[in-house]
Amino acid sequence: MDRKTKLTIIWAIITLCASVLIWILIVKQSDQVLPIFMGVTTLIYGPICAILYLREVKNGVFSSEENEDE
Repeated sequence: MDRKTKLTIIWAIITLCASVLIWILIVKQSDQVLPIFMGVTTLIYGPICAILYLREVKNGVFSSEENEDE
C-alpha cells in the first residue's frame, strides 16, 4: 500500500469516529462536552486544512493546461 492510500484510510477512520462521537453527544444532549469538542476540532482542523490547501495550490493542482495558441 502506498503512502497516499494509507493516509486516506487513516483520515477516513478519523472522520468516521468523529462523526459517531458527535452523533452520540447530540443524542445524549450534551451541553458541556459537545461545544468543547467542536471548538477544539475547529481550532485543530481549520489551520490544517488551510495549510494543505495552500500546499496543493503551490503544487499547481488548480492550474489549467489549455492550449492558448488557438
